[in-house]
Amino acid sequence: MCLKFNLQYSTKKKECLIIFKNINLKYFTKKFIYFGSAFLLTAILSAATVIIRGTSASINIEEQKIKIYDSYINKDVEVNLEELLIGALAAEMPITWHIEALKAQVVTIFSYFLYKNGLNSNLDLNYTKNSSIKHFVYNSPEKRKERWGDKFEEYEQKAKNAVNAVKNKVICYDGKPALAMFFSCCYKKTTPCSVGFSQDLPYLTEVDSKEYKFINLEKNFEIKKIEMTKILKEKFINDEFSSRFGDLKKYSIEEFSQELEDTNPKDWFKVLATSDNGNVLKLKILDSEITGQNFRHIVGTTEVRSSNFTINYDSEKETFTVTSLGYGHGVGMSQWGAKFMADSGANFEQILQHYYPGTEIKDFDNFGIAKIA
Repeated sequence: MCLKFNLQYSTKKKECLIIFKNINLKYFTKKFIYFGSAFLLTAILSAATVIIRGTSASINIEEQKIKIYDSYINKDVEVNLEELLIGALAAEMPITWHIEALKAQVVTIFSYFLYKNGLNSNLDLNYTKNSSIKHFVYNSPEKRKERWGDKFEEYEQKAKNAVNAVKNKVICYDGKPALAMFFSCCYKKTTPCSVGFSQDLPYLTEVDSKEYKFINLEKNFEIKKIEMTKILKEKFINDEFSSRFGDLKKYSIEEFSQELEDTNPKDWFKVLATSDNGNVLKLKILDSEITGQNFRHIVGTTEVRSSNFTINYDSEKETFTVTSLGYGHGVGMSQWGAKFMADSGANFEQILQHYYPGTEIKDFDNFGIAKIA
């Protein structure tokens, strides 16, 4: 796919404005090199490779430095694309898994990167500690050496092989990078994006996922009534959480404490609606209604591992037990499902087309080329 744009350059401001059909991108530079009537911008670019036809030069993302937060040293570092993908792959999926599952993971990471930083977003080519773009994890070479120990060289080469095999592959929908969400595992089916995040994307829909056939997806989380009370009080009177979850009834600490005291703990939570697969769509907490995903964020996403859960209260032990099936938001590619498919003979493209139906796997250059109008 070729994107047409008009190009305007101001020598006074030393600013190049590239106007796409539906997108405005600004690149700033203090240096420019003339090639006759052409020039090469030396600014940090967006995530898309841009080749300006009619000039003598092109700029490729693989040559750009990307800033990312390294939690191992608690510092922002600069890396190239290959290192970004290797470090993200190491953080997201066990390197011992089948190479086709690893390839699928690399493509999802790169596609997610492009979606967040490319044609659909604010072009902030960074994942720094204070970046507004979250949910991108990275293991530095030092962290990988610590994790992999004596196997470092072997695993590092495997990661490089996976990355270099597919690093120019992108999941596309309607000619643009897709929001390639992924998660750990789910029970029988993935969750539509419209349920998990109230955003309707046709390629993030419900599909079968068969990891339940070979791994135990059930996780019990027990919490004392006194601790649950503390969590609820903290969240329900916190303005940040009240605005985030929308449907939380406004309470003072005194009102909420009294409400909890007057209500039998067995009646604190009531599931109002579930999907056919068991995901909690609506949950009532006292007089407030929230989604199952929001309940996970209130109590803790590592404790309530998915929105496919049940809640029970033991009055003798004064303990709540939340039993969840799967791990993660459930939208997009299941990592354990990808492992199951790869182990069963599927290649990375078959895995991705299963979890993102209606998308295409394209080479980066096919839609990263821009022509002057």
